[in-house]
Formats: sequence, structure tokens, C-alpha cells
Amino acid sequence: MKRAPWVRELISAGNAYHYLKKVPWQHNLLNLSMTGVVLGGIGLVFWAGLHMHPLVYLPLAALALGHLYFALFILVIHECSHNMYVLSSDRSRAHRLNRWIGVVAATPLFTNYIEHWEKGHRIHHLHPGAPQDLQVGATFTGPALWRELRLLALVPGYGARHNPSGLYASSRPIVAVALSGWLLLSAAFVWSGAWAVPLAALWAFNVLQALNLLKKSLEHGAELLDEPDAAFRTRSYFPALGALISPFNINYHFEHHLNFTVPWYDLPKYHAAVAARVPASLHGHVFNMDTLGHLNGDRPQYDAALRAEIAGTSPSLDERAVS
Repeated sequence: MKRAPWVRELISAGNAYHYLKKVPWQHNLLNLSMTGVVLGGIGLVFWAGLHMHPLVYLPLAALALGHLYFALFILVIHECSHNMYVLSSDRSRAHRLNRWIGVVAATPLFTNYIEHWEKGHRIHHLHPGAPQDLQVGATFTGPALWRELRLLALVPGYGARHNPSGLYASSRPIVAVALSGWLLLSAAFVWSGAWAVPLAALWAFNVLQALNLLKKSLEHGAELLDEPDAAFRTRSYFPALGALISPFNINYHFEHHLNFTVPWYDLPKYHAAVAARVPASLHGHVFNMDTLGHLNGDRPQYDAALRAEIAGTSPSLDERAVS
């Protein structure tokens, strides 16, 4: 794929923030501390179920837990898949640690870390939207998206339909382990009289999948996966609800696909470097400020002139002036 020099500069600009340039203990302390906050939030929501009226607790807890599960995916599982959740001077040791942590974090969420994240996420970055990319799957926009969101809001257990780990035969033991753990936890809360806690924890998986559908649509939906250049099969997006919809800067997705060695906390800096280099004619395409328009499938795609600019085959400004 032919690319304009400025596109290659965007990719290279991310190397200034490469995770291998970080001080391991500082990087690890930040990630572990933030993980503690997320896990503490989950524990706090569970504890609240012992003290709140069930009918008040159930919807509020489901929403809170769904967002916290989603944050756990972004911070831990996603960063582990890039070998940058925890760092070590011994890269082989770092890989083993990231794999182990990824498996431990993904299993309670009924997720096959090895197949869908360690292997699948790499495929997704190298070949986004290709048949072998099982991470994207179906991207919903417009009426189809709103239909799925309604079903996720109203039908208990419907989120299992959107769990891609079901595509892998090796997921069966993972499901068995996760289900056993959740049943034991549910029994403990029911015995304590807090029956709403396991119901909220189950409903939260629907919230998790709703957030993931929104994320996939904003990142790769509205026919973006048909773009010739793989780096432009995604957008960055800036939703009104900010961190609730896109925790840990996952909304800087154009930048992340340009250079996936940048840790989550440096993506805003990388975004600033990228924004300074992207031609003005492309800003409205790669940086999506019209979140609702994209979800409705109304965002315009790249036309021939913009694709020529990406490929470096359009005339320069000087040549245009002469002509």
C-alpha cells in the first residue's frame, strides 16, 4: 500500500512514547494502582448490595458494574495483549507476566484471552476487517445498532450472543471455570440476603456488551473497514460522556492503530503530535466529533481526492496553484 510521507511520519511520531522507553517500576505502579481502583469499585458495588433496597440497587449496580468490567478490559486485558500492561527489563519475563495476568483477568469475564486477545488482537491490528479478524465481527450502526442496544437493555443474558469467545472450542473450560466462580459468589450473596447482587452482576454483562458495541461502531463502523489503507479503517472519537464510554483513552483509536506501542496514558500526547501533522482536509474524518452521526451511519467516508492524499498521489499545493 503506497502511503504519503506524512502518514509514515504519523506512525514514527508514536515511537517517542514507546512502552520500551518507560521506566518499568513507574509504569507498573500506575497500571497496578489504576487496576486497584477499578477492582475496588467492583468490590464497593458488591458491598452496596448488602445495604441498598434491591429495586434501587439493581439498575444502578448493573450500570456501574458494566462500566467497571469494560474498564477492566481496556486497562488490563487490552494492554496485556500488547505486552505493555506490566514491563520488565527481561522482555521474555514481561511476556509471560502479561499472558498470566491477561488470562486471570479475562477468565471471570468469560473471555478466551489466548485466542481472542493474545493472538486475535494482533491479527486485528495487522489485518483489520479481514476475514481472519474475529475481533471486529459485526459492526452495527443505525437501526441495527439501536435494536441490539434495546435487546441488551431488556433481555437478561442477551450479552452472551455478543461474546466472541464462543467462536473458539478452547473456550469451554474457561466458561466452566468462570461460571463455577460466579455461581459460588452468587450463592454467598443470596445466603446473605443480597439476592440483587448476582442479578446486577449478570445484567452488567449486557451493559458491557452494549458499551463494546458502541466502541466497535465508533472505531470501525459505518463502512470504515472498506478503506484501502488499513491505518484509516478506524477513527478517534470524542463522546459527550467521555471516560464512561471510552475509559483509559481508548477513544484515541486512530492513533492506537497507527502505532500500538503507545501506552494508554500517553495517547493524548500522541494525539496532539498526530493532529499537528494530519492535513486539515482529513481532520473531520480521522477525528470524529459527530458521535451520534457516526452511530447512525451518517458520517461521510473518504472520497477519491482524500484517498489520493493518503496515498501521496494527489498534486501538491504548489502544483494546484500552477494548474
